[in-house]
Amino acid sequence: MATVKILRNGQITLPAKLRKVMNLEKGDQLELDFRDDEITLRPAVVFSREEAKKKLAELINKARDHNRDTDPQEIEKEVARAVAAIRRKKRGKA
Repeated sequence: MATVKILRNGQITLPAKLRKVMNLEKGDQLELDFRDDEITLRPAVVFSREEAKKKLAELINKARDHNRDTDPQEIEKEVARAVAAIRRKKRGKA
């Protein structure tokens, strides 16, 4: 386990060995999470708007191809069930 020191303006320096192992470079973004007495840093997945649009289009086409022979009403029922399950979970009723 490495120890880091908090510098001026709250900055820290990640050890070079960690940066190398995690393939982190100057300008990379990290997500920070904290719970109780722990802080977790993990590489952030960042896409440009164009990359996001391209990936979304690929996923839509893949789903369309996969469900080509599926009845549209059955797809709507599955989506409604999934949405209801997520809403129940958010309300703590799952």
